[in-house]
Amino acid sequence: MKLITVLLTTCALATHLTTLVAGGFQLNAQGAKQLGMGHVGTGLATDASALFFNPGAISFADSARLRLAVAGTFINANIQYINGSYSARNVPHLGTPINLYASYQPIKNIPLNVGMAIYTPFGSQLQWENNWQGQAVIQEIKLKTIFYQPTVSYQIGKHFGIGIGYVIATGDFSLSKAVPLANLQGEYGQAVLTGKATGTGVNAGIYVNLTDKWKFGMNYRSRVTAKVKAGTSTFTTPTYVAQYFPSTNNFTTQLNLPDVFTFGVSYKCNDKLTLAADIMFADWSSYDSLIIDFETNTDKLKDIHQAKKWKGAYIYRMGASYKTTDKLTLRAGAYYDVSPVQDDYLSAETPDANKVGLTAGVSYNLGKKLSIDAALLYIESAARKGGNAEANFYGTYKSNAKAVSIGISYTF
Repeated sequence: MKLITVLLTTCALATHLTTLVAGGFQLNAQGAKQLGMGHVGTGLATDASALFFNPGAISFADSARLRLAVAGTFINANIQYINGSYSARNVPHLGTPINLYASYQPIKNIPLNVGMAIYTPFGSQLQWENNWQGQAVIQEIKLKTIFYQPTVSYQIGKHFGIGIGYVIATGDFSLSKAVPLANLQGEYGQAVLTGKATGTGVNAGIYVNLTDKWKFGMNYRSRVTAKVKAGTSTFTTPTYVAQYFPSTNNFTTQLNLPDVFTFGVSYKCNDKLTLAADIMFADWSSYDSLIIDFETNTDKLKDIHQAKKWKGAYIYRMGASYKTTDKLTLRAGAYYDVSPVQDDYLSAETPDANKVGLTAGVSYNLGKKLSIDAALLYIESAARKGGNAEANFYGTYKSNAKAVSIGISYTF
């Protein structure tokens, strides 16, 4: 029996360690204000969350020397698998990614800002029903990631801003699946993988304050190599094959996450209405294969070299904000997210498809310094039929997700 049929779900590690880019199960939750506008932000200087969307824009957010922004998002995803008359659903879980941004201008008359961004681009759980048809592909995955980004930004005159942040990515994960070898009672074995991943990268941006109405932005988030240096796999198998599956076994793996390029523009129609749009490209060709290297190999437990063949993909975003009063601002937006997964590589742990996201948001100012922000997101994926030859598992997947984001921003 090949190891590929035993540990195929390790590719879920690769997918869920990504930043907020095209493909996989995306959590568009890096700023409550931006989320309300379709998650646009590259051509905006909204608040301290610009540290993520465009580090070059932070000096243009306002005249404050200290800026703080924090938000939490509550996400619920629903996935259905259909194969003829059979269907199965994931067990619902509530994901709770958070983000925290802070920037400071050390010297009052010098437009230099330093900042720290801390965010969790993924922090969810995917669990399928017990004994579903794909239990030998995946049963459950849990993931928590935290990205740390110290940042420096400088404003050049009245029209330009540049910024760069150094990204330190960390993650904890666990996943489990059935081993399709039954004992005398007909019960399958189980494989459980756990590990910690780390990686580094860069987040750089240029912001152009062209006129009072037109703003432009360019953002580049570099490829991040996420490495698992000492993962642990635990096998529970029938006694007649136990010698081939060590009860515990370390492994190493890594994934080259994509380079991400975003271009954004915003237009201030008047004192009340602002329109914005982003186009983002993620070069997912970096995810060509997944290699798992086990510390101990046996005749039935070999290292994995699994083809993924993902392709570069775009996300198109647009949004609007309308200031109804000095205290109340309303927002709305939408985006279209193209899947990087090719037809012959669709799998149950990443049943990805093209998505449409619809958003709405609101901000209420409690005085001149404090704002409370909220946003709603609904994502609908196109039904997708297909499978993966290595796993020999095919079917149709349908999915949607709902999210609520609550945030607070403060300037001083």
